Amino acid sequence: LGLALLLPWNAHIKAITYLRLRLAGTKLATSFPNYITACFSSVNTVSVFFNTLTASSSAQSAYSTPRRVLFGLGMNIILLLVIMGFVVMDGATRMQWMAPYTYFASWLVTVAVTGMATSLMQQGGFALAGRMPSALAPWFLAGQGLAGTLVSFAALIAELVDPRGEKTVPVSIGYFFVAFLLLAAAAGVFVVACRVHCYGLSLRGLPHEIVSISNNDSIKHSKPDKRRWSVIKPVKWHCVGVWLTFFVTLSLFPFTVTLFKTGMRLFIPIGFIVFDVGDLIGKALPSIVPVPSEQIVLLA
Repeated sequence: LGLALLLPWNAHIKAITYLRLRLAGTKLATSFPNYITACFSSVNTVSVFFNTLTASSSAQSAYSTPRRVLFGLGMNIILLLVIMGFVVMDGATRMQWMAPYTYFASWLVTVAVTGMATSLMQQGGFALAGRMPSALAPWFLAGQGLAGTLVSFAALIAELVDPRGEKTVPVSIGYFFVAFLLLAAAAGVFVVACRVHCYGLSLRGLPHEIVSISNNDSIKHSKPDKRRWSVIKPVKWHCVGVWLTFFVTLSLFPFTVTLFKTGMRLFIPIGFIVFDVGDLIGKALPSIVPVPSEQIVLLA
C-alpha cells in the first residue's frame, strides 16, 4: 500500500527523457517538471483537506476505508493506461496527432486526477497504517520510498537500453507498463489482504470504523472540530516537520532536474536513484532510531 501511494506521481515526474522529446522546441521543454509538481501537489493538497473536512459526511461514510483505497488505486491504474495510450499514439503518428501544448495540457489533466485519486489513497492508507502494529507502521512509509526507488531504476534501465535516444517512444511504453504492473500488483495484494482479513482488513470496513481517540466522554461527544484538534495537538510538531521536509525537497527536487543539459542522459536517473535511496533509508530509520518530538522540527 505504501508503494502504491506515490508510484503514479513518481512515474509522471521521472519520464524526463520522453517529455523532453515530446515538448522539444517549446518553452515547456525545460520547465515541465515544475508544472507537473505544482499541478499534482496543489490538487492533492486541496483534495486531502476536502476529504478530511468531509470525512464524517454521509457520502464518505457510505464507503469503508479499504474501499476508498481501492477506488483511488483503480483510478490511478486507469490513468496509467491512459498515459500509455498517449505514448502509443505518439509512436503510431510520429508525435503528430496532437500539438505539444495541447498534449501537455492533456497530460496535466491526468496529473491532476492522479492527485485526487492519491488523496483518497492517502486518507485510507494512513488510517489503515494507524491500525497496524507499531513495528509495521514505519514500513508503510518505507514503501513510499521504495516506489520512488523502483521507478528510478526503471528510468535508468530505459536510458541504458536506448543510450542514443533512438527508441524513446517504445522504451517509454515499457517504462509506463512496468509502473502499471507494479500498481496492479499492489492492488492485487491489497485485495487479497482484505479477503483474508489480514490485520482486520475487510472490504466491508474495519471494526470500529470511527475510532475514539480518548476515553474522555467530553471528547467522544464533542464537536468534530474539537475532536480533530485533539488528534492534531499531540503531533503538531511532527506535522510541521513533515511539511518543512516536503516543502524544501519538492521545491528543489524538480527544479534542479531542469538545470542539466539533455546530453547528460544518465546523470538524471542516477540522481533520482541517489535521492530515492536516501528517501527510503530516511523513512525506515525512525523505526530503528526514534526521534524525540521536540527535535523533529530542528531535524527537518
